[in-house]
Amino acid sequence: MRRRDSLRLGALALLAAALVPLPAFAASGSLFLKQICGEMTDIAAMYGFETNFVGVPNCVKLCKQALSVCEKNVKDAASCQLAFSSDWVTFDTAVACAGLTGGDLRDCKASWNADKKDWQASIKQNRGFGIIGCENHDSICEKRCTGE
Repeated sequence: MRRRDSLRLGALALLAAALVPLPAFAASGSLFLKQICGEMTDIAAMYGFETNFVGVPNCVKLCKQALSVCEKNVKDAASCQLAFSSDWVTFDTAVACAGLTGGDLRDCKASWNADKKDWQASIKQNRGFGIIGCENHDSICEKRCTGE
């Protein structure tokens, strides 16, 4: 399977599972074996703020504070993944494009840059999904605080 095809297959799996990146990318000889950053879409589920604050004074205020922390962690994971994707592509470009010259080198680098752009767009989309997850947990938290 060509590198570009394996990346497209990996990108499809990435979108389907809302995960970044999958080990399929490692086939190109990457320095990295797997993702080192947190998964943005999993962060909200790590909080128990929908139940932990019920019955506590200032319950709604605590929900809002937990929402803020959850969103910050999603954004931190996104920043890590954006940096990771840049590092991944830099190293894989060096491996895949080694020994090429002229138009072949230019095409090789352009292909990797396009992959990076697509990957980072997916990361940004998942950041949005992660924040929505935090907001959903906050909404449940507030409803339980107020008895709705």
